[in-house]
Amino acid sequence: MRIQHPRKYDKKNNHNFKVNNDIRMREIRLIDTDGTQLGIKDPRDAVEIAKEKNLDLVMISEQANPPVCKIVDLNKYVYAEKKKQKEKDKKARESRIEIKEIQLRPVTQKHDLETKAKQIQKFIDKGNNVKIVIRFKGREQSHIKVGFDLFKEVEELLEGVEYLTEPQRTGPRIIGIMKKK
Repeated sequence: MRIQHPRKYDKKNNHNFKVNNDIRMREIRLIDTDGTQLGIKDPRDAVEIAKEKNLDLVMISEQANPPVCKIVDLNKYVYAEKKKQKEKDKKARESRIEIKEIQLRPVTQKHDLETKAKQIQKFIDKGNNVKIVIRFKGREQSHIKVGFDLFKEVEELLEGVEYLTEPQRTGPRIIGIMKKK
């Protein structure tokens, strides 16, 4: 004989809403399917009204006083809420500004610098901010002025940019962040 283990969750109820008999309040504010308020009711009476219409009673706002519940088709409501959440997440991703990083050395040659400047320009045109890091090794650290001159050269090669943070020395590096004007 095979023992069946209970499932961790029921596929039909993989949502986070209180529905029908899960609503255990003294009174609720009831909203009908068309959006009209039916007043303040006992949850058991509201569940009966929903069952008469072959729909479900779903808690919309638990923080309100009294809590707000609506008579809806649960599957359609869950689908609409997931769709809203996806759209909200998509807008949040689109509005986020990324910081791209380009590393240079004080001995970077002119042609390599132009290539890096083109890459920086692409990043900035896409709407990203660019963090430029110039790293110094060993005795190069005694010639920090070369690094600041390198920043000026990069700035001259770019169009429509400004500093979000001015170039500053931090240890063996000079770091500056550029953004679109």
